[in-house]
Amino acid sequence: NLFEAPVLFYAACITAMVTQDTGMVVQVLAWIYVAARVLHTVIHLGGNRVRHRLRAYFAGWLVLAVLWIHIVVNVAMRG
Repeated sequence: NLFEAPVLFYAACITAMVTQDTGMVVQVLAWIYVAARVLHTVIHLGGNRVRHRLRAYFAGWLVLAVLWIHIVVNVAMRG
């Protein structure tokens, strides 16, 4: 839901910092996630078209999943 994703995002950012995986890919994915959340909020506060809001919501989850996969793969390749 809307409250789980930010917690996972914060955890991903902290994990990336602890594992020193703070390269350009992580930064770009993090900003894309933030942009998706902002877009979701703008849609929700604006016309609130559920179809458009759902696309922004799933785009955020997709980016968050890619961010976690990137972090896990980088940590696995180091160890």
